[in-house]
Amino acid sequence: MTLFKRESNTISLATFWENYQLKKYNFEPGYQRDSIWSTEKQSFLIDSILKNIPIPPIFLHLTIDDSTGKTSFAVIDGKQRLTSIIAFIKGEITSSSDGDDSPLYVENLAGIEFKDLDKEIYRDIRRDFWRYSIPIEYIDSDDKETIDAIFDRLNRNGEPLQGQELRRASYYGTNLLNFIENMSKEAFWQKRLANVDVKRMEDREFISEILFYLLEGTPLKSDQAELDLMYKKYKDIDINNRGVGNMFIEITAYLDSLNVDYEQHKVSGVSHLYALWGLSLYCLEHGIDKDQIKMKLAVFYTGLRADVDSNQNFLDYKKSMASSTRMKGPRVKRVSALKEFLEI
Repeated sequence: MTLFKRESNTISLATFWENYQLKKYNFEPGYQRDSIWSTEKQSFLIDSILKNIPIPPIFLHLTIDDSTGKTSFAVIDGKQRLTSIIAFIKGEITSSSDGDDSPLYVENLAGIEFKDLDKEIYRDIRRDFWRYSIPIEYIDSDDKETIDAIFDRLNRNGEPLQGQELRRASYYGTNLLNFIENMSKEAFWQKRLANVDVKRMEDREFISEILFYLLEGTPLKSDQAELDLMYKKYKDIDINNRGVGNMFIEITAYLDSLNVDYEQHKVSGVSHLYALWGLSLYCLEHGIDKDQIKMKLAVFYTGLRADVDSNQNFLDYKKSMASSTRMKGPRVKRVSALKEFLEI
């Protein structure tokens, strides 16, 4: 017995964008989750599209307004993919990429913005971008419970625990994890990490990373094996007795006092935040007052977006954002570019 009708099709990215402007998509049907992809994950999807790499299908529920005849589509699965495309076109995110040792790495496509596609060298890329084929699965059912069940099957059932969820289960009740959990509830971090998947504990994972940066005295690569190693190493640490907790809070306050306009400068992603954490740590360790760097830091981010070719520090920073943004090398380069520009 067939429970509902299903039709497989494709639409061009241009058609999707036109439909979006006509407000044909409902991204917030009652069954949708609140989770949001990180900036890095969004940027990586854009890189796939620019390279014509296939993406998973989008599941849509066609609805028709009987009084007006207007059609619309409720997004059952694929919300984050579609909103990432919208964010790129609106200039809110850039592309990202694999490391330069990957066979899929293309240097001139890494770290670009949508407006860059206006340049002559990207003419063919822009043409192919609008013609990129998005696979669509149309679900035809008027039964709300059936649609809810399909969403549940696609999005929730059988989801494996992610790295930080497993670590929480393993280190629950330790001083280390308690500190990380408490910091994730602080107003500054809740605001700054609002764009990661809090339900999958990506906020706690990031706070773990910057805490280990403080403990180790150097940036670390961001992968699950490295984080597991750090948790095992510091699981018995008494955060407060070693003064680490107070230092973490001081760095947070210093970072907050820099008054960075994250949205205006398009630096709200965790890769940028990690660099600012490293900069704040350095400044506190070397007695550099925030007023000494605040204005020039704003100049740096303005130049990074407006005239990247005008300064080598801008170029170094942008290159570090082009691929493997959460590996140790690019993280070190970002902090170094900020310090050199600020002349500290």
